[in-house]
Amino acid sequence: MPVKKKAPAKKAVLGPKAKLMKLSVTTLRSKAKKLGISNVTTRTKENLAQSIMLAEARKKRGTTAGKKTTAKRSANPNRQIGVPKKGSDRYWADASRKAQAPGRRTSKSGKVYYERRANRSDVPGTFAGMSEKYNGWTNYWTWKYNLELLDESYWRDQIEEGYYSNIYDLSKGLEESADELIETAGLPDWAEFWISAAFSEINWYEIAKGIAEDFDLPANDLGLSGGNSKRQKMMDLLKKKYKFDFVRTTEEFDGSPGGIWVTGEGPQSVGGKRIYDYYKDDTAYELGVLRKFEQALNKLGWYSEWYDPGTIMIWPD
Repeated sequence: MPVKKKAPAKKAVLGPKAKLMKLSVTTLRSKAKKLGISNVTTRTKENLAQSIMLAEARKKRGTTAGKKTTAKRSANPNRQIGVPKKGSDRYWADASRKAQAPGRRTSKSGKVYYERRANRSDVPGTFAGMSEKYNGWTNYWTWKYNLELLDESYWRDQIEEGYYSNIYDLSKGLEESADELIETAGLPDWAEFWISAAFSEINWYEIAKGIAEDFDLPANDLGLSGGNSKRQKMMDLLKKKYKFDFVRTTEEFDGSPGGIWVTGEGPQSVGGKRIYDYYKDDTAYELGVLRKFEQALNKLGWYSEWYDPGTIMIWPD
């Protein structure tokens, strides 16, 4: 009998970001400059890779392939129907009206459907309504974990023994402990999936802040907890001068220290032009950010970075 030859092992296919991350910082900076990205010398390697991906995607939009991709997205059968045109008066009016947390719904006609939007502006929601406060906490899962699963005395002992010197590190310790709890619980796959999904909604920084309130810990190793910090002044400027009504810390978003979290879909504008518009592609904008505003940020030592089409992080240089 002929011996069957073994098929050669398939090489792992790298995604676009993974391919970029394999390049050197120097190569990434050169690539970024060619795409018209500014401040390349002050950006991290990951930030360069993300900015290059975004710039290449925008560049592709004008090509035949890009137009075909856009057409496919427009024909997506899962797209929400009856949503006001983005930027219209109805759009912003609906965006300000709070809806129930995303989940199972029953229509007036009795049909069951699932709502994934956090509000009426067709913005994707989260597992448990991240935007909805619950008993004074960020959401239900943060409140529930703090109430029933948190061993506060243990974590207070950890602070007293010097294992944690700032709130950010403590929040990461809490998160890692919760991940370990799930991994060692011996749960079936389906249960582990749902519990992990619930835990992903928890604001670990908020819980850590509550534990550390008697210890006078800084927010993070950058010492950015003070009210007169550079970040606090920047947050005040965004609210007062540029009329941002949603300005939070990046610690509140995912625990990452030192930045500012704002919405990328608000009506804030400079000279009649919206500050952030992810899909805007003209000379007044660079990667969806109004150049005039970004230049003002840069002079103050900050820069904008898209997290997703509706979320912006503003970071110190």
